[in-house]
Amino acid sequence: MPEKHPPEQLLQALWCLPVATEFQTTTGEPLRVEFPGWLNSGAGPDFLEARLCLGDQQLYGAVEFHTHTRLWQVHGHPDDPAYQQVILHVVLYHDPQLPPLVRDDGQTIPVVELATQLPEKWEQLVPDGATLLKQYERLPGHCGSLLPEIGQQRLRLLLQEATEQRLQQKMQPIQQAWDTAEPEELLHRALFAALGAPNWSAPFAELSQRLPWSALQSWLRQPPRSARAELLARWFGLCGLLPETPPNAADLHREHAHWRQIWERLENTDRLSAPRRESRRPQGRPERLLVGWFHHLQRVAPLGLLRFWLQQLKTLEPLATTDTLRQALLQLSDQAFHTPDWEPWRKHAGFAQTAILPDQQLLGEQRQVLLWVNGLLPFFLAYGVLYGSAMDSRWHECGHKTAFKTRWMNDLVYQIACFCMIRNPHTWRWSHARHHTDTIIVGRDPEIQLMRPPAFARWVANFLGLIDVPAALRLMLLNASGRLDPQEASFIPESEHHK
Repeated sequence: MPEKHPPEQLLQALWCLPVATEFQTTTGEPLRVEFPGWLNSGAGPDFLEARLCLGDQQLYGAVEFHTHTRLWQVHGHPDDPAYQQVILHVVLYHDPQLPPLVRDDGQTIPVVELATQLPEKWEQLVPDGATLLKQYERLPGHCGSLLPEIGQQRLRLLLQEATEQRLQQKMQPIQQAWDTAEPEELLHRALFAALGAPNWSAPFAELSQRLPWSALQSWLRQPPRSARAELLARWFGLCGLLPETPPNAADLHREHAHWRQIWERLENTDRLSAPRRESRRPQGRPERLLVGWFHHLQRVAPLGLLRFWLQQLKTLEPLATTDTLRQALLQLSDQAFHTPDWEPWRKHAGFAQTAILPDQQLLGEQRQVLLWVNGLLPFFLAYGVLYGSAMDSRWHECGHKTAFKTRWMNDLVYQIACFCMIRNPHTWRWSHARHHTDTIIVGRDPEIQLMRPPAFARWVANFLGLIDVPAALRLMLLNASGRLDPQEASFIPESEHHK
């Protein structure tokens, strides 16, 4: 073994490699690693959802790493609820004089000492622990462990189906609340909750209802300096982030005093009741998230939150079926959530925090991805379902003349539904007839919605109308000029072309 103690990151990297899957605990029990777990880049244990076999017992939960056993106590893990799911403590050196680790539920946490069980020259297996961990973290979701068993193509299909189901689950609460608030208000709530994920999701969701989008607009119309102070003083105060003691950072002194004055003159100063868990990573502190969110809202305020994001989706439309969609989306997000260079909070984590951070964006790439996955995509999927799919069912049933007893009522609602969905009513009668005669025959069926294997980005774009609506407008203009698209001409009888 090397004399210098390797960093925990090197031990974590070693844990990811299949160089050693059989261990013994410090009490002599055999332990087999069936799955090492998923690297946790946030607060809490180092690996989550590990699967271990301790003797005849199956264990499922988190794994924590330290160079020495005593660091479990030093880092305050016994008092942190996040560590009550730990099933194994892996250390480089174990001190047998220390008492066993016991969770709140009375379960003893087994300990594995690596120093006596690693293969010779093990340090050569992980010359760059950081790079290895980054590669491990990029495995395709929590299904990555299935890759050797089912193959890449099947795994991709499973992930796409799982993603669709997950987005539908996230979409349901938005749909259920649709009749209770305006769409723009629901978008604001969804994004605010996504902003705080995971530790501050519930408090930020409550904050978005205490200070709704309709109330924020009056402040956002004020001069930027005044709007920033009025809004952030309220947000910080409601979240309990505005201490009475002045900060140590000189560039935050005046700001702290000003915000305290604003907060103290308010009548309702009841703090949020939703539970939260403090982030141990300075970059994820709620103070930084709130300041970054203010700059985004100030940027979108002239257009409005809903209209702004509809325009952003429109700019992504030409790239919906290309490999550059992800890169373009991240570039767009970086601009939408950009923090001005003058913002002092780029270097601070909070009024009560003493550490000076590297100058960086307040809402980085990981936070932007959370905002898309947990906020924007679920909202606009709900938006598309409620504003598009309802008319689609009316169009379909009335086109088949099955919705009403009388022909004229079916035709009337069919025409209205076609108008709402930007469809040429005459063309789509013949199109749908071909769909039923040559269903899912490529080259014949004009209504195949999703090819196999499905392109998930295209499916989302179609769901939001980013591809179909512009195509429908182009066809309508073409039809208005007395011409037909070649595909239309293939299924509409020549005798009907004049219609």
